[in-house]
Amino acid sequence: MLFSPQRASGQDGGGSGAFLRLGLGTRALGLGGAYTAVADDGAAVYWNPAGVARIQRHWAEMMYRRMGLDRRQFVLAYTQGLEPGGGVGFAWVNVGVDGIDGRDLNGQPTGMLTDSENAVFFSFSPQFSRRISAGLSMKFLYNRLAGQTAKGFGGDIGVLVRPVEPLSLGLQFRDIGTRITWNTAGLFDQNVRRRETFPRSLTVGASYRAFQNRVLIATDVEKAQRRETAFRAGAEVGLPGGVIARTGLNDGQWAAGAGFITAVKSTRIRFNYVFLMDRIGLHETHAFEWEFGF
Repeated sequence: MLFSPQRASGQDGGGSGAFLRLGLGTRALGLGGAYTAVADDGAAVYWNPAGVARIQRHWAEMMYRRMGLDRRQFVLAYTQGLEPGGGVGFAWVNVGVDGIDGRDLNGQPTGMLTDSENAVFFSFSPQFSRRISAGLSMKFLYNRLAGQTAKGFGGDIGVLVRPVEPLSLGLQFRDIGTRITWNTAGLFDQNVRRRETFPRSLTVGASYRAFQNRVLIATDVEKAQRRETAFRAGAEVGLPGGVIARTGLNDGQWAAGAGFITAVKSTRIRFNYVFLMDRIGLHETHAFEWEFGF
């Protein structure tokens, strides 16, 4: 008997590519995932690649998230702006479980197993004008479970528009042609290849900034194949001393987080934290992120 985050990832209820629907970026998660029209940091490679064009510096980010049932998520991301306009980004996402108790069909122990699911994103976003940008993320997938491997690829397309300065509108087509193929050599008498296609989705979002950008309100609506329409909303408030408070709802799941911004000479440092409820067993989930801008 095997356990895999792909089949029980929590926030979006399993199925092909479920480990990617966990999301990434503690700021985005703290806003309940309402990030399609925000997407102005390294998490843009996931939520809306068009946001990579908004990044002004070089940013390196690291995120660690511990979830129920001994699951973990680790993310590394790097983004930078380009002259005269646009940006590029990279992210590696790993979700896995160690120490799985493997058993055969008769319930007899077969040893300890490991599951590891990985996605590597490469994003590019040209800025067509001061108010419009578009972006593309290509993702390469590599999973390993009980000695069996799977490889795949896919893509996301996003658009960001600022019709007026406080308002931003976003759109993302996720998992266009995304699929993964399992190689089961050694598991059965014959080498069986199984292909899984990730469900496509369309997300539209809006965000609004007020009080000299100290307050951010954002909302998203997502429609995906084989899933019900999801609604997300979040808010962020900048407080004195570089402290930021966030809260959000991801299709009814509450999230809350905080951030702290400081600088050492020309290097900007951001620390973010988010608390979530995991739908798998209703466990508490905590995620931490460090960002360095230079």
